[in-house]
Amino acid sequence: MKKIISIVSIIFLSLLVGVTMTNSVQTASADYLPSSPFRVKSRSIDPKDSGTFTNDYYRLTQKAKATVTYTVKGTYGKQVKRTMTMPKGTIVAGKFGYVDKKHIYPGPAGLSYYLQRKTMSSHYYGLINGQGRLSFKIAYTPSRIVRIKRPAYAMPFGNGILLSGGLAALKQINNPDYQSNAVKITSDGYLEYYPSNHQTYKWRYQQKTSGGSSIMTGTNRTNFDMRPQAYAKINKAVKKGATVYLYTNKKVDGTNQKQVKKSGAYKYRLAVRNLHTPYWMTNYGANDDGSAASLYMVGSKPYYTEIAQAFN
Repeated sequence: MKKIISIVSIIFLSLLVGVTMTNSVQTASADYLPSSPFRVKSRSIDPKDSGTFTNDYYRLTQKAKATVTYTVKGTYGKQVKRTMTMPKGTIVAGKFGYVDKKHIYPGPAGLSYYLQRKTMSSHYYGLINGQGRLSFKIAYTPSRIVRIKRPAYAMPFGNGILLSGGLAALKQINNPDYQSNAVKITSDGYLEYYPSNHQTYKWRYQQKTSGGSSIMTGTNRTNFDMRPQAYAKINKAVKKGATVYLYTNKKVDGTNQKQVKKSGAYKYRLAVRNLHTPYWMTNYGANDDGSAASLYMVGSKPYYTEIAQAFN
């Protein structure tokens, strides 16, 4: 019987190998194991399950420090931590109670490129989603951070990253050569577009054992550049049924936006429609077992986002 993996376990494993577990990459090959996605009922995705990628949302009432971890290019997985400041008023996705009962830690949905840009370098790789691994620990007190309801622009589950291809892409999720573009909706309210750009790097990890030590090596990949091709602040989000309309003052190329005004803060609009059709699949990048994804339409194009993970 499958158990749901806890978010804390995912964070721990990510720290160990330096990549995210969901969608992690296998060695490129013409042969790959089929994912065989199958439809499941929406109520089978339990938001209270520790393996469901849920986010609680918080607003900073004073500025706070965070670190972003990257892998240095040209090394065997050497990592570097860069410090950044999240300004007062920043909306973050967070988790309370998974590590301790006193602090807020990062949830699945990430922050914008704009906020993290000064930590980045052309000498670094990010995780498989392109950007670095965000870490923060904020004391849960109203003088520092307050909980808010989920913003209208935010998706109900997942890391905020929508991958192109919809159901057809889910069938290829174990194919290391398959490429999806990404539309990202960040916790702090940015709309970003990342065209696929697979880049590989080697990693090396030395583990101490009772008899000495063992060395593990391998190859991982990041699927996107750290900098989006285009991005804009979301100035307004309007929810109508299963569709959320995102308004920006500049065009985010690649996202199928429509121009609805001649000028102003709401010049461009993007429709993001949740099809409420979750699928379960065999995902050998998801802790060697399986994951669930939900289908969306972004403008007129099919997308998906991963929403849960399990293991034996």
